Amino acid sequence: QLNDLGSSAATFGGTLSNIRDLMLENIHASAATPVFTGLTLRNLALNYTAAAISMPALSFTGTATLTSGSTIGQSGVLSGPSLVTTSVGGTTLNSANTLSSFTATNTGAGNIALTNTAAPLTLAGITQNTGNIIINNTGALTLSGALSTAANGTISLTSSGTQTLDSTITAGGSGTVTLSATGGSSDILVNATVASTSGAISATAGRNLTLSTGSITTSNNISLTGTGTVSETGAGLLSGALLTTNSVGGTTLNAANTISSFNATNASSGDIALTNTGALAITGISQTVGNLTIANSGAITQSGVITVNGSGKTATIGAGAGNNITLNSANDFATLAVSSGNNVAVTDSNALILGASSISGTFAATVGGQLSQNGVLNIS
Repeated sequence: QLNDLGSSAATFGGTLSNIRDLMLENIHASAATPVFTGLTLRNLALNYTAAAISMPALSFTGTATLTSGSTIGQSGVLSGPSLVTTSVGGTTLNSANTLSSFTATNTGAGNIALTNTAAPLTLAGITQNTGNIIINNTGALTLSGALSTAANGTISLTSSGTQTLDSTITAGGSGTVTLSATGGSSDILVNATVASTSGAISATAGRNLTLSTGSITTSNNISLTGTGTVSETGAGLLSGALLTTNSVGGTTLNAANTISSFNATNASSGDIALTNTGALAITGISQTVGNLTIANSGAITQSGVITVNGSGKTATIGAGAGNNITLNSANDFATLAVSSGNNVAVTDSNALILGASSISGTFAATVGGQLSQNGVLNIS
């Protein structure tokens, strides 16, 4: 029913507590949001085809569906199991809301923003035409429906609890994706693809960051940080330009990755391992507590120092029998093993132990201390 109820806020009479389900449509261009005081609502549906919606404080026990031909905002806290919004000019809900599920669509220009304090909050799907998606939740965050922005729209998901990404995240154009789980025991679990066409993607976990069945892909840079570990445990892979990783308990990335540059730091325990296809430029590796393994199908070069100097630790680097390895920065290896390579050139600022190696071309080593070996060098 297309009702023009004027610009005055609708009020309700009778026994207000008996009003459980409410559906209201108003086509007036200056329509005001109803007064909900005294209502004990289960489900609410507001459709303001020409006016903005500004929600007062409201608690409900079912689903609130808000549709506006303009913007959706709030003047009070919203609390309930499920909120569904459709806007043209953006949805901004930045009070301390307590929603369990959120679904949103914006068809014009304007951001979709939600601040929430539910553990967990489930994002059941967000579609953004022209603008950004910004979600902040105090508690865990679960993605059960796809999130997407059109060209150049950014996506930011911040939670104090674990993020479980079971559906795709797609930022169009140069739109960036930023994932942040800030709690000390908060993980990020990637079970579906996180992608941008040409924007950077970063993910920071308070504990472990794990790519399970989901991949992270962009033509730009990828940054992964875990106060615990950074790992790939399933078919999920990384595809991008520069990959930067920071871990405390080790980085294990042995899926079918395709990155062009690599920078890694590991601080406390565990190894760093990368499997990759394509020419690889190392911009810096700091690993003083564990081993380093790089298994690459393509030439390896460097523009930053590699440090793998823990006592008894080994850097094992391979490029494939037909590809060159050129590591001529001021590196510091304890032991270096070349698993495969054509022409290999290595510089070490200090003493160097050569482990078992297989080299199909030439080998040159420049060291600042004693050069020795603990394994067979097969140079053909």
